[in-house]
Amino acid sequence: MFRSAVFSALIHVVAFVIAWFGLPQLREDLPLLDTPIPVEVITVAEVTNAPTPEPEPEMPKPEPAKPEPKKPEPPPPPPPPAPEPLPEPEPVPLPEPEPEPEPEPEPLKPEPPKPVPPPIPKPVPKPKPKPLPPQKKEVKKEVKKESDPDPLFSVLKTVEKIKKQQQQKAKDEAEKLQEKTKEKPKFVIKQKKTPLREYDSSAPITISEIDAVRRQFVKCWNVPAGARDAENLVVDIQVDVNPDGRVRRAKVLDTGRMAGDSFYRAAAESALRAVKNPNCNPLKLPPEKYERWKTLTLRFNPKEMFGR
Repeated sequence: MFRSAVFSALIHVVAFVIAWFGLPQLREDLPLLDTPIPVEVITVAEVTNAPTPEPEPEMPKPEPAKPEPKKPEPPPPPPPPAPEPLPEPEPVPLPEPEPEPEPEPEPLKPEPPKPVPPPIPKPVPKPKPKPLPPQKKEVKKEVKKESDPDPLFSVLKTVEKIKKQQQQKAKDEAEKLQEKTKEKPKFVIKQKKTPLREYDSSAPITISEIDAVRRQFVKCWNVPAGARDAENLVVDIQVDVNPDGRVRRAKVLDTGRMAGDSFYRAAAESALRAVKNPNCNPLKLPPEKYERWKTLTLRFNPKEMFGR
């Protein structure tokens, strides 16, 4: 604040000095030079001895101005064109004659009155039957739907339901087998023993081996909690396996459903995590058949994987 006040005071002092004394002259003044004036000295005498003036030359007379040539007269304007003949007016159509009014239809003659038929005798009233006792209507009790359970509970319930269905199916098959054994005849036919086939390393991997591989991922696969129709969420995954049995790459085949169904996408991502889980690797497969199982297609089906 103090510096700005001092600076302002100095500027005011300089402005006042310049206004009072004027601006200093920074350049030198040029020296003044005398201008020479020619002077003729004449002697004063009684007789003037001045030179005779030279005669002035005669001015030439100006030549008379030539008359300007007459301008040619402009050509007369062309006559105006004859007006075009107006087109003949179209004939105005005469109004059509009004149609003659149609004759009014004659009024219909009233029909003669029909003869009145004789009165029909009233039938003798029959005795009314006794009314039946009213039947009691069975009132159906509406079973109130339970509120939506916990998502984890619904998944466990679905898995338990699948297990019960599989157990019931196995029980029915066992009963059918027992009934067949009871119906066997008393005599027994000896069956010929078929020799066991030798192992063929060039044959493709069998379904039982694929099931065995798929069952290795059961402990690593968790079905999404609260998924709708969890038993129908079937996921197909293509797996590329290294020679040591570890999964190298895995991808979901049904990418279209994965993009449109959030429940299916959750199940597919869970299956991918199970395939890549180190706790379920390496796979237990015969190394001599690596060319056959290096690329597998595994189906993750809750009914098959949790129902047995």
